[in-house]
Amino acid sequence: MGGRPRKMDRPTLQMAMAALSDRKAVAAEVAKRLGMTTTTLYYYVNGDGTPKAPGQAILDGKPAPRRRHERAKSGKRRERRPDTRSG
Repeated sequence: MGGRPRKMDRPTLQMAMAALSDRKAVAAEVAKRLGMTTTTLYYYVNGDGTPKAPGQAILDGKPAPRRRHERAKSGKRRERRPDTRSG
């Protein structure tokens, strides 16, 4: 697969899970230490350190599912809706 490498790989995911399993951990600090946003962190890991489906996919050695905002493989853009705002 081409494109930008993902921020989350198996070792990073394991570190994130271990860090968030500590009840005193602050997600923003964990994310910063791992070089990602809290949005990315929470995409893969729950607040208690357990993996979400995309995180579990990485642990299972499968590619993580694509996020909704990422383009489909065809590379086609969605058609824009006409601007209905008045002004």
